[in-house]
Amino acid sequence: MDYVTIVAAGIIASSLLSVLAIFISLRNNYLSKEANDLNKAFGKTEKAHEMAKVYEELMKDTSLLSSIISAHREIWAIANNISYEEMKDFNTEERDRKFDSDANRSCLEKFFVSKESLCIQTLQIELATFGRRIEFYLPEDNENLAKFISYERACMVFEEMMICTLNKLEWFSMAFTTGLADETVVYQSLHQSFLNVVKLLYFKIASCNENIYDKYYVNTIGLFHIWSSRQQEAQEEVRKMEEEKAQAIQMVGEIYQPKQPKPKIKVE
Repeated sequence: MDYVTIVAAGIIASSLLSVLAIFISLRNNYLSKEANDLNKAFGKTEKAHEMAKVYEELMKDTSLLSSIISAHREIWAIANNISYEEMKDFNTEERDRKFDSDANRSCLEKFFVSKESLCIQTLQIELATFGRRIEFYLPEDNENLAKFISYERACMVFEEMMICTLNKLEWFSMAFTTGLADETVVYQSLHQSFLNVVKLLYFKIASCNENIYDKYYVNTIGLFHIWSSRQQEAQEEVRKMEEEKAQAIQMVGEIYQPKQPKPKIKVE
């Protein structure tokens, strides 16, 4: 074997080794990326489960708010008179367009902002189970409740409850809108409750946002849009399936419907 052949063989062998080394390096990088992706996915799933537990505690506050607001049927009816599709910007301009009736807007304004129409007896009874557990004696005669807690104090605590609940909702939502947790993991279990709470507090959120630039509760609004859109898409799919099912049943019925015998005409 001459010198040239030996050199050529060496070059080829070196090239093959280089290619093999590159292949091994790329393979290791790919496996490492896959492992990292799996770890991230697992981490997001774990974080989602953690946030679900946070929401479980949050539901105590939201249930309390719902019970207080629902005690006022007029407020409850007006506050719920809005669809998810109409809740887009969450600002005062959109709020005023939706609640274009001065009477309705004034009623909600008094309850959620100035709280002039707040039913103190309802709130006083509920305050006994509020997070900080304001302790006071509740007499059997509810008409005397005002002696144990002032109207101003009741309004202030109600405001604290709303702000506290909205802040907790914002922190909960932030984990999902920032990608720290996988929102699809908890969507099926939590989306209905979450959407209803945001809808109930829509007037309060919108009243905090006078423009579309520097907004409060942006993560809550963002998660609301993600989940409400997904729910609407699912409802549309169900609607289409029901229509197709009804059409199929109608077609089958027309095909297999027994033909009525023609009446015989007697010829005289």
